[in-house]
Amino acid sequence: MPIANEDVRPSALVTEANRQARQASLDSVRALVRAVEAKDPYTRRHSEQVTHYAIHLSRAMGVPPEQAEAFRVAALLHDVGKIGVPDSVLTKPQPLTPEEFEHVRRHPGVGADILANITVFAVEALLVRHHHERWDGTGYPDGLRGEEAPLGSRIIHVADCIDAMLMDRSYKKGYPVERMLDELARCSGSQFDPRIAAHAIRWCHSNPHQLIRPGMTLETLAA
Repeated sequence: MPIANEDVRPSALVTEANRQARQASLDSVRALVRAVEAKDPYTRRHSEQVTHYAIHLSRAMGVPPEQAEAFRVAALLHDVGKIGVPDSVLTKPQPLTPEEFEHVRRHPGVGADILANITVFAVEALLVRHHHERWDGTGYPDGLRGEEAPLGSRIIHVADCIDAMLMDRSYKKGYPVERMLDELARCSGSQFDPRIAAHAIRWCHSNPHQLIRPGMTLETLAA
């Protein structure tokens, strides 16, 4: 019996050490996310809200727990690359010029590069890189079409757009829920993976109390 315990203990210690290393790395990158969101009051809490929707969509689609955990972390970190976008572009209330939009288009690649330097986030780095790809291949940075983009990236893209549509931004007021749902349906098969869009629409109809609108927070939902 003592020999068996000795065999198990080193493995358990390695597992715990890996967990702690991953958590420490996550805490460090989340600090960068906070720095990004501090630049723009309109996007504050955005990452947590996108994560909220990504978690629920993953569950609705039956994504296995281990895979869903990678989607959760990638959703939380999806905008970390905006650390490299000038404040004047992030907070501009008018439409962006082509040159300004090029700064925005770079953020998935920059975010992926940041995460790729942290070994434990190799999977998440790929998901972050492709969260602005579109089903029809007109997205960025690589113009991937359909299922060429990872499933987690496609889920995060829908979650990101739900939050962006519902919340106030410097350039627009938040959409009513029905308009957001109409946009999900209208852009299904062009911007969005049609299977994910269908799951998202069903989930929104079944869980209206989980939709975050201007003046609300995740804490409000939990209250």
